[in-house]
Amino acid sequence: MNLFRKQFGMEYNHLYEILATSIRDNPLKKKIIPNTAAMGIRLVENNIIKIAPYPTTQTYKNLKENGVIILNLVDNVYLFALAALKEPDSPIGLKKFPKEKYHYIKVPNKENLAKNIPRNTVDNLNGIPYIKSANGILICKVIDENDKIKKNKLGEIKITEFQLNCIFHKKFKESVKLFNRADNLALESIILATRLKIAYEKQDQELCSVIYNQILNYRKDIARFSKNKNANETMKLIDNYIRRYS
Repeated sequence: MNLFRKQFGMEYNHLYEILATSIRDNPLKKKIIPNTAAMGIRLVENNIIKIAPYPTTQTYKNLKENGVIILNLVDNVYLFALAALKEPDSPIGLKKFPKEKYHYIKVPNKENLAKNIPRNTVDNLNGIPYIKSANGILICKVIDENDKIKKNKLGEIKITEFQLNCIFHKKFKESVKLFNRADNLALESIILATRLKIAYEKQDQELCSVIYNQILNYRKDIARFSKNKNANETMKLIDNYIRRYS
C-alpha cells in the first residue's frame, strides 16, 4: 500500500504543480539524460496519479519510451520558470534545465526496480535524478494511458493522459513555505509565457496582445506589493523570454 498520500498531505482530485523529471538512455555513453518540465498532476482513487504532457514534449517521448518519471515536490517558483521556459531555440539561452540543480539518489534495489521499468534503463542507473531542493520525490511508473481531446483558447489538441503508480517515495524535509500571492502570480505568468509562444506561432495577434498585457499586469502587481526574490527573478526571466514574441 502506498503511503505517500498521507506523508505528503496530498488530497484526491486536487491539481498540484510539480516539476517532473523524466529520463532517457544514452547507450553510447551508458548514462541517463534527465529532462525536467513543469507539470500539473492529480491524485485519484487507489492512489493513482494522472499526468498529461503535450505530445511534442520530451516528457511525453520519455514516458512512451520507458514509462518512468520522478515527481519533484518543489516550492521555489523560479525553478518552475527554468523548467517551463527552456527550449532548443531559447530566446534566453536556456536550452536545458541546469544540471547543477540535480542530485542523484541510489536505487535501493536494482533487481526489484527491474520488475517495474526496462532492464536497459536500470543497468544505466547509477542514481535516479531529482531536484536537489525538492521537499520530496515520488518515483513512478506508467500503468495505463488514455487519449483525450483538450480544448482551450489556443484550440483543440490531442493529449495522452498517463496513469502512474508510485514505486518509491522519499520525504527530505517539511515544507514550511506556502505560495503567496507573488508566487502565484509569477507561476501564472510562466504559464502565460508558454501560451504566448503558441499564440505567436499561430499568428493570432489578438490573443498575443491579451496574453502579453496580462503578463505585464501581473508584473506590475508583483513589483507593487512584493519583495519576493524568487518571484522577482522569475519575472525578469519571463520578460527576457517574451521579448521575442511581443
